[in-house]
Amino acid sequence: MKKLKFLFLTFIFALVFTGLISNNYVFAQNSIRVFMDKDEVKFEVQPIIENGTTLVQFRPIFEKLGLSVGWDGIKNVVSGEKTGLKIQLTIGDNIAYINGKELQLDAAPKIIEGNTFVPLRFVGEASGGNVLWDGRYNLVNIYFDPALALHKAAGINDIQLIEKLVPTKADVNVKNAGFTPLMTAVWSGSTDSVKKLLEKGADVSLKSEKEGWTALDIATNVKPNNEIINILENYRNNPINPNTKSNDKLFTLSWGMSEAEVKATRIEKPLSERKDNKGNNQIVYDHTFETGEKGKVGYTFDATGLFECIYSTDSTSEFDDVFGVYTGLDMDLSYLYNNGNGPDDFKWKVDNIKISAYKKVYGNDFAGMAEMAIRSNDLSLIAEFKNNSSTIKLSMFNSGSFSKPDYIVGLIYTKK
Repeated sequence: MKKLKFLFLTFIFALVFTGLISNNYVFAQNSIRVFMDKDEVKFEVQPIIENGTTLVQFRPIFEKLGLSVGWDGIKNVVSGEKTGLKIQLTIGDNIAYINGKELQLDAAPKIIEGNTFVPLRFVGEASGGNVLWDGRYNLVNIYFDPALALHKAAGINDIQLIEKLVPTKADVNVKNAGFTPLMTAVWSGSTDSVKKLLEKGADVSLKSEKEGWTALDIATNVKPNNEIINILENYRNNPINPNTKSNDKLFTLSWGMSEAEVKATRIEKPLSERKDNKGNNQIVYDHTFETGEKGKVGYTFDATGLFECIYSTDSTSEFDDVFGVYTGLDMDLSYLYNNGNGPDDFKWKVDNIKISAYKKVYGNDFAGMAEMAIRSNDLSLIAEFKNNSSTIKLSMFNSGSFSKPDYIVGLIYTKK
């Protein structure tokens, strides 16, 4: 018995010593496949997982990324290089370098049985790709095509990547294999992606190229999902802008919705829930405008349900940033409703003599005159719009003083 125990311990020791058993990493139980856009990357040795980080053989992934491979055996440094990019990783070190800039790794590169392994996500993202893990199929996808990345993000509920890609890098309605990202999200049952894509202006009326399905058709008949059906129907039946050229991305709800129904359209939790100065319930969320400016959005409810929606930027002393939000919204709303007064509808707070003086000094410099007049609290910018069921008021003003300006843009949708 003692001899058997000794032999068993010796066997275990040998396994540990040779690297087949380790406390730090394991070879994936199910084969992990890696794709770059639509092409599979082939490895001679199965990827490993260390504390949740996938590591792969460095040479196949570097070469697939178009990187020339380098190895410094004295310093144990592996490198990949192409025009405008140089990646350097040291075996056993959690510090890597991209074009000389030091970055922290989740897992250090290592040599196992003569093969060098590097962290896949780090290398993919350092090369400019979007790296996504699909746990349903043990797939890692590295996308350099934003449209493919958007579709994958929609399918696996990666709302952070959707936020990153739309609208600057990918069209929210771009099709892949005949489907829009919204259809992909519905097919996969990715509720959060559906909400985010609708928030970004996804068109619910588009049909798949082969089958002729809308997103609602898929949710109803192909991949039944009652929660997604409710979300899509609320959006489709939105009465706010029935006669516009395109959807108003800032207001996609319906008047009269309950607080619970409004919350169901949002992914994040409310920033606050409170009473306004008239005793009406109000739910407030953080909001990021398309220009990148931060702000808030508040939904106000009375006995009939939702009756007002208020957007506002966070106050700032940077005129150009807030003015960019105002002019962008004014252009969008004018395009949608064709009935706005536009930025020429100045709300002056001074007499005609001072107005004439402004115009004489600044001439055609609209932005320069607006900055000085708003900073001096002589002017507010106001544009008003309307549709069949709403009045819409866009404004910009200085809530501070001349020496310490606090510029704010407000946008109010009110039920008629």
